Amino acid sequence: MSITFSSNEKADGYTVTTDPEKLAQIISEEAQKGSLSRAEQLCLAALNDHVSASILWRTLGAIRHHRKDTVGAIQAFNRLVALDPDDAEGWASLGLVLGINEQAEDAVNALKTAFSLNPDLHAAGRNLGLSLMRLKRPTEAVPVYGNLVQRFPQEAGLFIWLGHARAAARDPDGAKQAYETALSLDPTDRNARLTLALVERDLGNIDQSTALMSALLTENPDQPVVAFARAQNQLLLGNFEEGFAGLEARWDRPGIVKPDLPMPWWSEGTDIAGKHVMVFDEQGLGDTIQFCRFVPDLLALGARVTFSVRPSLARLLSRLSDRITIVDTADDVQADFCIPLMSVPHLLRTTTGSIPATTPYLQPEADRLDHWRSVIKAKQGQAQKTVGLIWQGNPDADTDVGRSFGPEILLPLIDLKDHHFFILQTHVGREAVTSLSDHEHVTDLGEILDRDGHAFLDTAAVMSCLDHIVTSDTGPAHLAGALNRPTSLLLKSVPEWRWGLQGDTSPWYPSFTLFRQQDRGDWSRPITQLAQSLKIL
Repeated sequence: MSITFSSNEKADGYTVTTDPEKLAQIISEEAQKGSLSRAEQLCLAALNDHVSASILWRTLGAIRHHRKDTVGAIQAFNRLVALDPDDAEGWASLGLVLGINEQAEDAVNALKTAFSLNPDLHAAGRNLGLSLMRLKRPTEAVPVYGNLVQRFPQEAGLFIWLGHARAAARDPDGAKQAYETALSLDPTDRNARLTLALVERDLGNIDQSTALMSALLTENPDQPVVAFARAQNQLLLGNFEEGFAGLEARWDRPGIVKPDLPMPWWSEGTDIAGKHVMVFDEQGLGDTIQFCRFVPDLLALGARVTFSVRPSLARLLSRLSDRITIVDTADDVQADFCIPLMSVPHLLRTTTGSIPATTPYLQPEADRLDHWRSVIKAKQGQAQKTVGLIWQGNPDADTDVGRSFGPEILLPLIDLKDHHFFILQTHVGREAVTSLSDHEHVTDLGEILDRDGHAFLDTAAVMSCLDHIVTSDTGPAHLAGALNRPTSLLLKSVPEWRWGLQGDTSPWYPSFTLFRQQDRGDWSRPITQLAQSLKIL
């Protein structure tokens, strides 16, 4: 027997029908057999006769989704919701395929519609929360997951995502509560245990955080993400030997690819006297500036050293040592060994007391120094002191959360009328720069610094001409330290590991004074202390 669609489309083995619901069932059965192409042809044929049958558009969308024809699925689900705007599942399906097609904003709108029509749509809620998180809108994701955990209070996974959203929305207390609830439902969930440990660190509970990580590693030592996180805790506490050893786990984390280099990696215990060692930079610009101080130590071990750095840093680092060859690509380097820059402290068994702290270890270019010295002098006028201002790091970096701030936070400093302030903030974080630059004794240099593709060359020269630098925890802060410039560093309550948890000095940079938040997110006290300090200088 056969079923006849328009255009003489046939499907053997089925009874003839014109009912769209029965047609959809027949087509779905064909798809379930694995005949997705045939099922799509049947569905299109049926739609020629039943173009307003929403169930057939739903079926077509599902078939195309399974065929990985995402654009076609979007078209089908769009027709579905146009025919039936109250179809919550249709909106949910549309949101799913829009998200797959990386149309995140459209996906959010579709999923919001689905969720408003039917808050019990579990998958729609999950996908909405995920889409909002991908768009870096965690404050909107929090109530979505909050609604879901109320409706599905026994699902540990939902509480984990609620914790993720709260943590990203800078609510670590709420995140901790969500993770603890997840673990009460499923005490074995390793993801919840690790994320709880990370939140405990953000809250300053380092011992609790480390204990959670250590327990995970005792159960299963082969967890590089956990090992890396615990190493950061150890470094934060000043346990450098153990911490730098633990950082080696960074190369074993999912998604991390070791550079494919033709020479072996220098390993612990290997004598490099008389050998050619290539060090290559990694991670952020600030990391390279902070850790390049270790490269000359390899010369003292008798090695010939080549330092491979990203092209934008090559000129700045060329003054590190005239005995070190600086290259901006490792492709043509013939060496006996290679080593990533941030592994050098581990192989040198660095402790807080053995950090190479002789500064400056970088210098500005002479011609730029002369140029900017004349600019600074002309702008300074009658002011007794000159101060550089920086407030924003890379906003796309996860580590930047909580450590940068808006320029308005620095306004109390501008009351110091015998100072002239120079804005050194370049590229990012300049949306509200006029809150500072409109003042008479403030000069904005951020639009003209470092525009030739070479990182920090102008900034280094300007810093060397100023009396003082005020900065958040960002790459230029490390530059100021490497230049041995008097610097006030503003830190969030639980900073990155390199600044430790206490004290107003740093073993990394003798010219630094650290101003720490006492209460999370509150910059008023450190700014007040900093203003008083600048008055005394």
